[in-house]
Amino acid sequence: MQISNSGGKLDSAFTTIGLVVLVVGGFFLAAAMRRIPGWQAWARPTRWASILFFLLGIASALTENAGLNGLFERLFAATAAAALAALGIGILRHSRA
Repeated sequence: MQISNSGGKLDSAFTTIGLVVLVVGGFFLAAAMRRIPGWQAWARPTRWASILFFLLGIASALTENAGLNGLFERLFAATAAAALAALGIGILRHSRA
């Protein structure tokens, strides 16, 4: 029912594009962190967080007809917010050192 009008179609398209950009961006960030000496310890958790984002996005898409995609969308949003907060705390700690 979401894609029955143009607003729903745009929402669905932008959500998919945003998920792909977030996942791909996480892998690029992990690769960059691996090259910087002070951030090498953060590369593996960043890569795993990107994999988790990808899996939650897939789970949301696969459970759309089962009525559980709202749950996985909320899990995705909470996980992404927690990962960004952890990254922000890490940046804050590195900038003070």
